[in-house]
Amino acid sequence: MEIKYILTIYLSVIGIIEFIAHKNKLTGLQILPNKLIGFILGAALPILSLCWFFLFDVEFRPEARNLPDTNGGIDGVKQARFFILASLGGLLTNIFLSIIKNPFWGIKTKPYSFGIESLQSVNYFTALRKSAKNLWNLVIKWIT
Repeated sequence: MEIKYILTIYLSVIGIIEFIAHKNKLTGLQILPNKLIGFILGAALPILSLCWFFLFDVEFRPEARNLPDTNGGIDGVKQARFFILASLGGLLTNIFLSIIKNPFWGIKTKPYSFGIESLQSVNYFTALRKSAKNLWNLVIKWIT
């Protein structure tokens, strides 16, 4: 049951990030280049993974997933750890795949916006590097 839970959260996070990246034109986080396919996959992954987790059990009984931790369910602390692990894994997978898709995209451009808006013009690591550099310059300027 734990593996199914982790996989459900993992796929849901990838789908949600893909949907949001296409909706907000964050090209630096998009895995798929086609907007329509990105929307469809982004919406379908969370829905299908939740349906798979709750509806398709070995015995095809949805109530088999609604178990307290004393009766074979996942303990709350363990569930929180699995959620954090799967969410972080989904985020890192999305970042990794988007960087593979656009390894040098936006390196030559200068983003005028920092933070998440910079992902409209550069990939994740370029945005992270430039934002950290600007933050460092602001800290140095504030100290001196």
